[in-house]
Parts: sequence; structure tokens; C-alpha cells
Amino acid sequence: MDTEEPDSRMPLWVGLLTTSIVSLCSMMAELPDRNDDDADEWQRAQKWAVSVASISIAFSTFGAVGAALGREKFNGSKAESMLISIVLVFWAAGLPSINNPSYELAVDRDRGIRNANLYFFSWGSLAVALMLSASYYQSSYSLKSKLTSSFFLLASASFVVFVNALDLLDDLKCKTRSDYPDFDDTTCNRTKFAMILGIVCAVLSLMIAPVSAVPIQGLVGILLLASWACGVSYITFGDGPGNELGNLYFATWICFILAMSIAATAGKLMLHDAAASGGDAEEPVKKNKKEEDDPSDDVEDEAVALEDA
Repeated sequence: MDTEEPDSRMPLWVGLLTTSIVSLCSMMAELPDRNDDDADEWQRAQKWAVSVASISIAFSTFGAVGAALGREKFNGSKAESMLISIVLVFWAAGLPSINNPSYELAVDRDRGIRNANLYFFSWGSLAVALMLSASYYQSSYSLKSKLTSSFFLLASASFVVFVNALDLLDDLKCKTRSDYPDFDDTTCNRTKFAMILGIVCAVLSLMIAPVSAVPIQGLVGILLLASWACGVSYITFGDGPGNELGNLYFATWICFILAMSIAATAGKLMLHDAAASGGDAEEPVKKNKKEEDDPSDDVEDEAVALEDA
């Protein structure tokens, strides 16, 4: 009896290896020199960022080799789960330091992109690690929903919004500056909103990801879409904290796009299921009607009557 072969995640492992190598190379090529009072803290952040990329390279290499050579034993195993968990945790913990304006690694002090390769490929590494995690979770627990991976990605992007808003709230020093009479707290209030929206949507997405009922996922998707529609207008426009290119700007728009994709996909699946169930209900009716109207039955009855006569 043939057993179903586990899905291979080798392309994702190779993708993570590639983004990690580019991140490390771009980091080493453009490290700034620091001689100020924050030099020690910057050096610790630098070493931490280099360690994250290096560990990711090592573990993604093990993952790619394991997926290529030991497919049946490696795919879906506890070893693969451990590798995925490690790279995901390291990139989730390392990305805030890499994109912290105070350390000037990928972002400068004005929150502009300083090192484009490091900025985008570190984000790419986190995205691929999340895709690995979602793929493993979905295959291991036999989740058939097409929206599971999208909810995992949305949860992660929402958490990035939360972390960056929390960091920005500390940089704005809202509590200290609120003592000044001419202080405008609009940006602070919007930053708090971004922080709350990020953590609530992250938790909600993680809770709904394992659910296989498409109508429930669709309802939550619509709710998330409405929330992030308000989020992009409140966070990235006017005095919002994400009105300039940076982590918060990209993460907020990514959340909105993912929520829109989830709502659209769920709607499409529900329409497809409704059409399929409607077709199944009509088929017996048509069959019965055909049997009632079939003239061949009358011909057969007449032939039998003549034979009896």
C-alpha cells in the first residue's frame, strides 16, 4: 500500500538561505563607524544582527539539505519543526534591531532606508520563515483551508506593527512631552492606536488560522479588512506615525493587502461552495423529471401488453 509522501519545503529553505546570505553580505559591506556615547550599544546590536543572519544561513542550509536528501524522513519531522522554529524566532527578534533607527543598520536616524538590500532582504527572510511555519503547520495538522497561510502572515505583519509602534511610542516620549502646553498629542494617539490594532489583529489571526470553516474565516476576514482600512488611513496619512517610508508604513499596508486578500478569497470560496451545493440539489430533481417524462417507458409498457395479448 502506497503512503502519501510529505510535501517538500525545499524551495522555501533555499529561498530563506538566499535572503539570509544577501542580508549578511549587505550588512557587512555597509556597517557604519560609531565613536559616540552609544558605540557600545551599537556594537552589541551589530553583533546580534550578524548572529541572526549567520544562524539563519546555517539552519536554512541544514533544512535545504535535509529536504533534498532525506525527503521522506525529514519533511514533517520534529527536526524540521525545530529548525523552522529557530529561524522564525531569530528573525522575529532580530528584525527590530536591524531596522532600529538608533543603530543605523538598515534605517538611518531620520527613519529613511539606509541599506536597501539589508532592509528588504531581512524582511524577506522573516516572510519566508513565516511561510515555512505556515506550510509545516498546515501539512502536519492536515488543515485543508487555503487561508491558513494568509492568516499566519497577517498575524506576523500585525505583530510587526505592534512592535514598531511600541518602539516609536518610546522614541516620541509622549508622557514627558505631554507636560508642555503646546504639545500636539495627535501622533502619540495614532501611535497608540497602531499598537493596539497590531496586537489585537495578531492574536485574532492566530486564533482563526486553524479554523477550517470558510464562512467563519470570511467573516473574520471582513472584520480585519475594515480594521486595517481604518488603520492605513489613521497610521499612514496626515500626522500618523507611519506617514514616512519605514517599517510601520510597509507593515501597515501589508496588513491591509493581506486582509483584503483573505476577504476576497473567502468570498470566492463561499460562492463556489454555494454553487456546488446548488448543483448537487438540482441534479436529483432533473433526474426524477427525466424519468417521469421518458417516453421509452411508455413504449416498453405497450410492448409488454401486446405480448401478453
